[in-house]
Amino acid sequence: MKTTLLNNLSEHELEIIKEITITMAIALNDYLKPYKKPSAIMKTYSKLTSSEKKLSRVFMTLMIPNMNQEKGMFPEEIHKSFTEISKILFKESRDTFLNRLSTRSKLLKEFENRGIFSSIKGKKKIKQESPKSVERRRKLGKARREGYPIVYQLTGTVQEYKKILSNPQCVHVINNILLEYGILEKAYGLISKYAFYIFKRGDEKMYDFLQTFKVLFPKLDPNVVPDSKVFREQINALGEKELEKLRKELVQHLLKTPSSSVILIFSLTKLAGS
Repeated sequence: MKTTLLNNLSEHELEIIKEITITMAIALNDYLKPYKKPSAIMKTYSKLTSSEKKLSRVFMTLMIPNMNQEKGMFPEEIHKSFTEISKILFKESRDTFLNRLSTRSKLLKEFENRGIFSSIKGKKKIKQESPKSVERRRKLGKARREGYPIVYQLTGTVQEYKKILSNPQCVHVINNILLEYGILEKAYGLISKYAFYIFKRGDEKMYDFLQTFKVLFPKLDPNVVPDSKVFREQINALGEKELEKLRKELVQHLLKTPSSSVILIFSLTKLAGS
């Protein structure tokens, strides 16, 4: 099947698949290097959640797979997503870094400089380049002064990656190459060990962090990320043997059902500064 599929693709498409596969292999290999024991990942998690800049980058990156290729996103739409995340993570505070205009603006500019986002400024320009992005606004209430509208879109490179990865067969080709290379099972095994280690020892804040995936991925099966309190109770009630069995089953599931979103996010490390 792999040979037949590859024969039906153009040289350019084959080059993109090659780029994504190599980037995935390098990214996974780099991931395997730093951690020798599960406790190391707890330190990494602590650094991540305590750093406003790093956490903001994580959320912005996780939004990319859901961005429409034809329709861009207004800053207000991005702000709304961040507000939803902020409500989950910081229940006690409305004024958090995720809600600050300055943080969001710097982050959008950073992603634009990396070649992940491109911005289109001005209503006329947006109509030409992204006609589906500007909707007619209803005239309600007093008129207010507004600056030039800005729409953020994915760059051509990222759109090409998304187009390739929208083909399930291409995703399986990439997955099979990585499986043959031998790094995928090793990486998933390590990731799952760290994940289960954190699940067993995580606090309420960490479980709230998992809930943000429901906001970032609206189509995600709610059973994949259950209620944090119930999940914490259930996983702590399991014995080590049961937990290890579940972990191995999870790894096999990931190997057999590759995620285009995961591959896309890993492949973006090829872009400068990612």
